[in-house]
Amino acid sequence: MKITQIRSIIDLYNWSRQDLGGATAAEFMEMDVPARLGRHIDAVRALVIAPRFARDLENQAWALVCAEKTVSRWAALHG
Repeated sequence: MKITQIRSIIDLYNWSRQDLGGATAAEFMEMDVPARLGRHIDAVRALVIAPRFARDLENQAWALVCAEKTVSRWAALHG
């Protein structure tokens, strides 16, 4: 996979996660956040990035941290 494809996958995930930020608290609770982000998270997690692309490795790691926080926040609201 080319680095441009890898970056596109990470960017698509980031867009999908950031799109949740426009929702009200009630709308956020009603969404199925794990399902909405799940396929993107799986795609980001599956990326194999060469070590020479250090910034992209950092972006991948940060995307997964943000994903965990977003899904955890949603899960906490659902007790």
